[in-house]
Amino acid sequence: MSDARSGQIEHEKATGKVDIFIYILAWLIVIGFFGLMGLLCFHALPAGPNEAVFLLFGALSAGFGQVLTFFYGSSKGSQSKDIMLNKGVKG
Repeated sequence: MSDARSGQIEHEKATGKVDIFIYILAWLIVIGFFGLMGLLCFHALPAGPNEAVFLLFGALSAGFGQVLTFFYGSSKGSQSKDIMLNKGVKG
């Protein structure tokens, strides 16, 4: 297994079952991220300590990035670099 997504696909092929928990968790993170971002953009925070809100937003931002990486993989530039490195090793 080279990455988490490949491992998930192999597991689904081997068992014949889709692990729905991964998709539910991913949707919760995406909805939470955009929901909190919308609230922060269109509503003023009440006066007082808001560290918990910003901590939650930071955690959701990190989770959102991980969801994108899991389902869509690395960037095109990273893929091109990997291809070039593999050609160098093989050739």
